[in-house]
Amino acid sequence: MRLLILLILLIPSVSASLFDEIEIAQNKIQDFIEPENSLVVEGQYMSLAEKSALNYLKVQHPKIAGLPHFKENDITLVDVEGKTLLLVGGPTQNKLSSQYLNDPAFKIETDSFSFGSVSFLTSSNSKAIVFSDYKGYNNLPKNVHRSPLAKFIPLEYVPAAATVIGFTLLSLWHFLSGLFAKIFRFVAANKILNFIRKKTLKEDFFGIHIKGVRFKLREWVSIAIAAVVFAVSLSYLFLSPDSEIVLLLIATSVVNLLVYGIRNLTRLIFDRHHDLHTEYIVWYWGALITALTGWLGNTFALAGYNISRDDKGIKHEGRIAFFVNLITFVAFVIFWTWNFLNPAVILQMVMLLSLAITYLQMIPMTPFAGKKVYAWKKGVWWVSFIPLTVIYIFVNLII
Repeated sequence: MRLLILLILLIPSVSASLFDEIEIAQNKIQDFIEPENSLVVEGQYMSLAEKSALNYLKVQHPKIAGLPHFKENDITLVDVEGKTLLLVGGPTQNKLSSQYLNDPAFKIETDSFSFGSVSFLTSSNSKAIVFSDYKGYNNLPKNVHRSPLAKFIPLEYVPAAATVIGFTLLSLWHFLSGLFAKIFRFVAANKILNFIRKKTLKEDFFGIHIKGVRFKLREWVSIAIAAVVFAVSLSYLFLSPDSEIVLLLIATSVVNLLVYGIRNLTRLIFDRHHDLHTEYIVWYWGALITALTGWLGNTFALAGYNISRDDKGIKHEGRIAFFVNLITFVAFVIFWTWNFLNPAVILQMVMLLSLAITYLQMIPMTPFAGKKVYAWKKGVWWVSFIPLTVIYIFVNLII
């Protein structure tokens, strides 16, 4: 909890430091640029942070604003031969950056900053600047251009739009399920009403006990299904023409199974300690939203949730849910830092899944655990949820 508060308090100082660093970088960029022979080439996958930095440079330096601007797909190496290029986006965000940085003819000088780096490339007849955040190196670019939303809105706003649609569907489900339950209570058969109303835990048991911890076969099948649904949805978001599709799916599935497995094993151990009986089940509407948001551009993790025997242990369940989420958030911080310093696909998967689960499971409405956390301690929920919202927006929609 203290870590969450600290991160929020650091955001203003980080922002000030960021613009100070851009100020330092922009002076070197301006000296390097030749107005009469220079172009700006924006990468297809450049981040919103990079676009904001470019806009800041253009405001500060009219010379840069006056340069011809192109998208990477609208220009070729032949078109830029002999030109000085300002390439926005690293190798995984801009194909021209990748081609230039891998060309042995160039001498490269790189200045590193907290937000990323600026590389100055010179050869006998060409010059280029590669301006990129850390996501531009060895990270999988989000293929938001594959989203159907990309036909209607700028690419950088696709994840935000997908997020809004996902939360709208969640709210719609919450409203309609309550409305239909009231209607069917009077006019429908019990079978239909049982389908609509809150799921209850079945007491029958097929599995094993290990040191008093309950392992149900159907529960772990549900956990595996939820993990694979998220893995497939997330993989689609990162899929590119040169991707090894099978390897990407396997890697994402294994990572998800580990994260889901560790979370639920922790819950089961706490259950034994508090003499509770909870179970993870597949949520088909949530699975549909998970797949849909992955297709649209920002994958949710909603394919399952926990049910309990009754509401008698709701405060214990709230406390358990909070600590399981806290552990998951600490994992996110560790892997976010690790990926920031040494980007890798596996680290990104763990980071994104950990944050998605932590945030969505703190939402205070059925069927999420956040409702039980709120019932346990409202103050703890508020102090946790507000920073989590900021961090979720920062990671998924800004950087």
